[in-house]
Amino acid sequence: MAWMVGILVVCTYSCFAWNGEKYPPTLMFLNDYYIIHLLVTFTAIYFYTKYQFKKYNNGIITEIEFNQQEITLTKINTLLGKKAIYTIKVSDFKILEEEKKGKLMGLQKINHFYNKDQQITSLNILINDSLEKQ
Repeated sequence: MAWMVGILVVCTYSCFAWNGEKYPPTLMFLNDYYIIHLLVTFTAIYFYTKYQFKKYNNGIITEIEFNQQEITLTKINTLLGKKAIYTIKVSDFKILEEEKKGKLMGLQKINHFYNKDQQITSLNILINDSLEKQ
């Protein structure tokens, strides 16, 4: 993120600070390639913010209630703090499990909750490697 802001500052600051008498000090960025720098920066910022918004908009499951005919999921949107309640028929409810192993987080079990084919949210469970070896 810092490099994107740096490119944006280098490319635009001299345009605003230039008084028109001398060449701007960063003329090498303002020749033919400054538009490419700006497009790449804005594109990267767009995808980064889109990813972050999607991540926090997905929410965290706080409650799961099981009845004979329905399952009620309560989740909180971590971006806005809103509470959402989903009531799903048992026949339409699906949980898909996925296991991932990464260097940073270790072994993870990811449960994806679906209403028919529409994903509601995911729940990551970190599995301690030392417990699994015992």
